[in-house]
Amino acid sequence: MKDFWKNKKVLVTGGSGFIGSHAVRVLLGKGALITAAISINTTTDKMKAFKQLNEKIIIKKVDLLDFDTCLKITDGQDIVLNFAAMDGGVYFKMKYPAKIFRANTQILLNMLEAASRSNVQRFLMASSIEVYPKVLPMRVNEKYGFREGLDEKTEGYAWGKRFGEIAAKMYTKEHSLPVAIARFGNIYGPGDYFNHDKGRVIPTFINNIKEGRDITIVGDGMQERSFLFV
Repeated sequence: MKDFWKNKKVLVTGGSGFIGSHAVRVLLGKGALITAAISINTTTDKMKAFKQLNEKIIIKKVDLLDFDTCLKITDGQDIVLNFAAMDGGVYFKMKYPAKIFRANTQILLNMLEAASRSNVQRFLMASSIEVYPKVLPMRVNEKYGFREGLDEKTEGYAWGKRFGEIAAKMYTKEHSLPVAIARFGNIYGPGDYFNHDKGRVIPTFINNIKEGRDITIVGDGMQERSFLFV
């Protein structure tokens, strides 16, 4: 497995995003041939972050809600790492549950279908620990993933991820598409979002401290969380 990624053609969707940008850099170090699919709304600042990599990767600014586009970018790829998704902090998810659900399910369905038609060897779906119910035993087990009791504040995002996991399994059954599902949770680290809409809990705490405001905890404060460095 040491040289598994060497010269593999890898498509990373959400390539300029928080997780995707880190994945691109790690895979480059392992000798992969990267195509980074980035949003048509990617800002100039984020494009600058890719400037040093431009000679080593192919950057495609695309709309993954368009199926034909997804089909074009998966053509000839060995592996697809699908990190593209509409995400944000809890307030953003509370405000736009339908918008988030529609965008994320459509992107994933497009990418699964495109990967299947393009005979991609492996596909990674970036899911989330938000597929789990709001209240769980101390040790999380994968079997709890689809139980009732989702947090209503983020249910549009969570149901989108649940839907995506089911869709991925259906494509494996019907088309023998090898899919791995990773339920990431509470990720933090360099490149995280610090704006109001997308800022997660740790950036929000940092912003509060910098601005001299009280640290606000959503809920009763008795919940426990694990955090994953990006």
